[in-house]
Amino acid sequence: MTCLARPLRNVALALLGAACLAACAPPTEPVAIRPGIGQEVDLDTLRPPSGVTYRYMVEIEALPLPVELVLTSRRRGNGRYDYVGNYIYTLPSGEGLEDVTRVFREALEVENLQVEVRGNQLLVPYRHSADNRFRIAVSTYQAQSRRTVPHDCFATLGSCQFTSTISGDPLQITFLAETTEANGVWTSRLRPDPSQRVARQLARQTLTYSLDRNAVPIDLVVQSSLAGMRETTVFRRK
Repeated sequence: MTCLARPLRNVALALLGAACLAACAPPTEPVAIRPGIGQEVDLDTLRPPSGVTYRYMVEIEALPLPVELVLTSRRRGNGRYDYVGNYIYTLPSGEGLEDVTRVFREALEVENLQVEVRGNQLLVPYRHSADNRFRIAVSTYQAQSRRTVPHDCFATLGSCQFTSTISGDPLQITFLAETTEANGVWTSRLRPDPSQRVARQLARQTLTYSLDRNAVPIDLVVQSSLAGMRETTVFRRK
C-alpha cells in the first residue's frame, strides 16, 4: 500500500484534467490515527482470518478525487496471505469514460492495464502477498510487480532493511527502516541506503499507522519527501 502514493497522485491529476471534477468535495482535514494494538502483542503469533473484506477511503493531498481501496484476504497456508481487490476511482459523471480511461493508462504509462468501467467508476486491480503480520513481499499494481526481500519491514520494531525490485527493471534498491510504537500508534521512517548512487533520486517516507487485532492497518498516513517537495496520502478504514 505504501508504495502507491505517487502513482495515485499522478492518476488523480490526469483524471482531474480529463473529467473536470469541479463537483468533488474539498480536501479533508488531517486524519487522527485511531489507536490499535501495540508492541505488547506478539505479532508473530497472529493468524488473520481468510475471506475478510477491508475497505479504505484514500485521501490524496490537495486532490479532491474520491478513491476507495477494497481488499479481500485469502489464506495461502504457511503463514502467507494474498490481499486481492481494486482501487476504485469515482467520477461525478459516467460520460466520456473512454477518454478518461485512455488518460488513466497514459498517466500510469501502461498500455495493457486492465481498467474496469462500472457506471461512473473506474476499477484498477491491486493485490499483494504478505505474511501473517501484514509485511508485504510482493505487490502488483498498474501491471507491474514490486518485490521486497525479505519483506517491507512493516510494523517491525527497531532497525530493519529490505531490498526492492520492480518487474522489468534490473535495479535493486535497499531501504533502511526505523520503527517505533507508542499508545497503539506505530511510526516507520524509510529512507534509501545512502551508499547507493540513486539514493538522492528516491523519496523518504514517514508512515504513521495503527493495527487491528490481526495486524491489518486501521489508519495509515504516508508522508513522502523528495527535493523539498512533500506529499501526503491517507488510507482510512471504513
